[in-house]
Amino acid sequence: MADYYIRTLDRETSRGPFDPNGLLTLAEAGQISETTLYFDETRGEWLPIGLNDALKQQVFPERRKLKLNLVRNSDASGSEPTAETEAASQAEREAATPCEAIEVKDLLAAADRPNQLAQQRQKSLEAAAAMASPAMGGMLLLSSVALLLPHGQSAIESLHLPALSTLLSQPLVWIGLIDLLFATLLFLAATGVYSWLRARAAITLSMGIFALWSMSDVYLFTAFTVAASTLCAATFVPRLPVMRILVAFGIAANCVLVYLTAVGRMSDFYAALPATFF
Repeated sequence: MADYYIRTLDRETSRGPFDPNGLLTLAEAGQISETTLYFDETRGEWLPIGLNDALKQQVFPERRKLKLNLVRNSDASGSEPTAETEAASQAEREAATPCEAIEVKDLLAAADRPNQLAQQRQKSLEAAAAMASPAMGGMLLLSSVALLLPHGQSAIESLHLPALSTLLSQPLVWIGLIDLLFATLLFLAATGVYSWLRARAAITLSMGIFALWSMSDVYLFTAFTVAASTLCAATFVPRLPVMRILVAFGIAANCVLVYLTAVGRMSDFYAALPATFF
C-alpha cells in the first residue's frame, strides 16, 4: 500500500507519509479535502486528491444511501397470482420511480427527534420549577406588605402589651404574617408548602369576592382574583413560558394591591372585613 505526502495550496510544508487509511482518518476529522495536494511520485508533481479517482475513493468514500421504492400491490385480494398479474406486477416494479434517496444520518436524526423534544420539555419543566419558588415568594412578600402596611403605626405601638393584643386581634394582620412566613419558606426552596399555598389563594379569592359584594369595587376584585389565580396555578409548575406569564401577572396584581393600600383605597375594606366576619 502506497504512502503519500500531503500539503495545502497555501503552504509549502508537507506532511506525511500517510497511507490511505491515515488519509481517511484525516478526512473524517475534516483536516483534508479533495483539494488537498498529494505528491504523485509517478508524475513527480503535486496534484489534488480529487483528481486521483482511486485515491479519492479510498479517502472520500461515497456515503451509503437508502432508497425506498414504493410499488403498488396490484392484487390486494390475496388470491393466487397468475401469470398475467405477475407480468403486470413486474412491469410496475420496473416502471416505478425510486423515492428520493434518504441518508442514514437523516434517519438517525428523525429517530432521535422525539428524544430531543422530550429533553426540551424536561428542561422547560426544570426551569419553571426553579423559577416557581422564588417567584411565589415574591408574590407573597408583596401580599404581606399590602396586608400589614395599614397597621404600621399599630406595629410601632405594639411594643406595649395592650397595643400588641389589639394588633393581633386583627385577622388581616395574621394573614399578612402567614404570607411573610410562606415567603421566607419559598425563598428557602421549601416546596412542601405548595398545597398550603392553594388554600391561601382561596382566601385571597374570597377577599376579592367580598370587595365586589360589599363595596362594588371592581379594581380590588380584579387585583385579588388575579393574585389568587396566578398563585394557585404556579403551584402546579407548568412549562416555562406559562410560568413566566403567571409570574408577571401575579407580581403585577400584588403590586396593585400594595399601591391601593398605600393610597388608602382599601381602608374601607380593612374596616369592613373584620366587622363583618369577626
